[in-house]
Amino acid sequence: MRGLPVVHEGATYSADIGPGAPGEMLTADGAKPVAGMTVAVQKRDTPLGYDQGKRAKAVARAACVGQGHEFNASVLGHLAEGVWTFRGACI
Repeated sequence: MRGLPVVHEGATYSADIGPGAPGEMLTADGAKPVAGMTVAVQKRDTPLGYDQGKRAKAVARAACVGQGHEFNASVLGHLAEGVWTFRGACI
């Protein structure tokens, strides 16, 4: 596990923050692009699942704010290979 260690609800996660492609957020007019850094959240022993998106977003927020940035909670998350990614969420 690499990245920033983040403890949430008694479990330790890893959050990587860095440049990436723009993300998306839903608006009344449809999906809109969002610029910002990407936050990728993973857990050491177990891949994250679809049912852990809310928890992963809370970890991403904590990592982003902990590094002195703002977190855009409206950004959509994506799950691939056990890692939740929030593109454009950390500004």
